[in-house]
Amino acid sequence: MLIAPQLGNWSEPQNPKHSLSSILPDMEGAISALEAELQLLEEEEASLLASVRQTVGAMSDLRYGRLANSQLREQVLDGLGNLEEICKGQN
Repeated sequence: MLIAPQLGNWSEPQNPKHSLSSILPDMEGAISALEAELQLLEEEEASLLASVRQTVGAMSDLRYGRLANSQLREQVLDGLGNLEEICKGQN
């Protein structure tokens, strides 16, 4: 059984929707739309990369004890001490 006769004749379109002169503006419009979308994706990629780098940098700072708020350790310990006092008072 031959497949080609079932698929039809692909060498010549039956009812072409475009001529060469009518398809060029449509293709140029599609190219412009794709370029604009690509530009947006590149901008989003740059923003996401900056965000990831910032997150990784913050995690590295946390790992090595370099916190943006140098008083954070004391504040956390004070907060935990207050919480401990409150818990003791309720027992």
